[in-house]
Amino acid sequence: MHPRPLDVWRKRPPPSPQRLMLLALFSCAIACGGGTITARGGIGADCLAQRNDGCLSSLCLALDSATAYCTQPCQSQTDCPANYLCLPSNGDKLCQARGAGGVCSVDADCPAGLQCDASSARCYIAVTRSACGACTSDKQCGTGGTCHAETSGSTDTFCAPACGAGNSCATGFLCAPAADANGAHRCLPVKAGSSPPAVGSCRGGRPLCASCTGNVECGGPGDLCVRNLISGESFCSTKCDSTHACQTDFTCTDLSGRGSGPSQCTPNSQTCVGYCDGTDASTIVRECGLGSTCNTTTHKCKPLTDGSLCAACSSDDDCVAHVATSRCVVNRTAGSSYQGETFCGSDCSVGTCPGAGCTANSHACQTGFECIGLGTSNTWPYQCAPIRGSCVGGLQGLGDSCATHGADDCRSAICAAFGTERECTAACTTDSQCGDARWRCCKAIGNTEYDCSQAANGAAGICAPIGGSFGDDCSAGSPPCQDGLCLDLGTAQLCTQECSAGTTCPTGFSCEAGTDASNGSSVSVCFPNGGGDSGADCTFGPAACKSHLCLKKDSGNVCTLACTADTQCPATWSCLPVNDATDTSQSKVCVPAGTNP
Repeated sequence: MHPRPLDVWRKRPPPSPQRLMLLALFSCAIACGGGTITARGGIGADCLAQRNDGCLSSLCLALDSATAYCTQPCQSQTDCPANYLCLPSNGDKLCQARGAGGVCSVDADCPAGLQCDASSARCYIAVTRSACGACTSDKQCGTGGTCHAETSGSTDTFCAPACGAGNSCATGFLCAPAADANGAHRCLPVKAGSSPPAVGSCRGGRPLCASCTGNVECGGPGDLCVRNLISGESFCSTKCDSTHACQTDFTCTDLSGRGSGPSQCTPNSQTCVGYCDGTDASTIVRECGLGSTCNTTTHKCKPLTDGSLCAACSSDDDCVAHVATSRCVVNRTAGSSYQGETFCGSDCSVGTCPGAGCTANSHACQTGFECIGLGTSNTWPYQCAPIRGSCVGGLQGLGDSCATHGADDCRSAICAAFGTERECTAACTTDSQCGDARWRCCKAIGNTEYDCSQAANGAAGICAPIGGSFGDDCSAGSPPCQDGLCLDLGTAQLCTQECSAGTTCPTGFSCEAGTDASNGSSVSVCFPNGGGDSGADCTFGPAACKSHLCLKKDSGNVCTLACTADTQCPATWSCLPVNDATDTSQSKVCVPAGTNP
């Protein structure tokens, strides 16, 4: 009889454009059960399928969409079994497993790249983040700063740096008393459009049906970024329950499909295309595009026919009714998908037209528009028209990718580079016009370049995301990394930087080799220290190990090391062959004494 082979989980980066992947997420080999549960389980039992009904205590703690285990209430540590901690959870105190969902008492309980903040029993990445940076520990928020939840019971936590006594706040933040810091002053975000400035939210605040890539961009706590699996469309929804009803044409949908929630308001039509709720010009352009208005009763975008810039027209008569010098422009842009489209322009002539002194005035046109001549050989009449040639354009909104067709992908007709990512943005003169607390109005240089060291201050600007510097969170919905490298640890994501032999990484980081998931090439980056050493528990997968190698054993899964000789292993461990057809880069690993290979 052949001996049972050892299984080793290894890092196998899945493809993810523009993201640097070093680890694979652990799926359901252990954490998720299969088949039908026939009895209620004790603490630690899998309850993903039946949730509370699957537990003796009727308490199931869900960590994510693929992992849930039975727990029990507690008042103190003595109420919990070994390897469980008595910690708060949504207003209650529950026994929570060490090493699961970021719960820890020592560093070895934490995934690779994370360390344990024993005071809060939470794993964290040892970096300092700016105001509104996603966080799990006060230690990430600078001296005197706090990692706080804006609303009681919220799972979203953000850094609020200390301020006052000479410590000032960045643009867009207000030094004000923080409710969860015993009244101490912290740098808190300014609510968009408030006068005088009032404290707002670190969440993006995007409204129902706004495009999104991550939950943190949407509304308030409990509002999620929902993806239509059929169309691929992603949009912000709103939390709904017995006390929070949905508006007309929306239904409260249980996203789990089995009654366990969360529940969100989703459109009956299954799409948010054409939905709007804006009342000011900049919001309407983001939601509906150029030459449209928003019917705030039906929440539908409607093309303008009043002769204003980009309104639909069939002849000059449709435009002169609005301004006598406006003309109906025909899109003749070579290669445009909208050739033949007609829309109203606006006059940009200089001098007396027609005549020898009649010239084009490019400065008369707003950002994203240029002054073109409609006559033979680009002569008078001169009209402002979109640089892309079309008032229709794409459907992508603020923060959406425009990597495929550039400005043609964007409703605003402005596509800019942020790090290595290209995203749709919008013209602005003040931060409030960006309509998102995580974006600011930076000074525009040309049509797509910007300088965020200078505020627009009422002059021409474009909206740019706040953050994306080294160590900042770069999970879905967060600002793209300024250096273009987002390190995926499997359990967390952060912006990093390339390194090489002899390069010094920031304190707490070391230079390690990885694979760039966008092109499969090898790259060395600064990787955070931390994770379990050999012998540490890795029940929840290889991300718990500093080596990224987890040894699967009948007696319990432990972190291990690649090796070529016994001397490279801990005392009493041996360097033995491993049978793993999925990865032949390592042929041997360290194995504890008494393990049958």
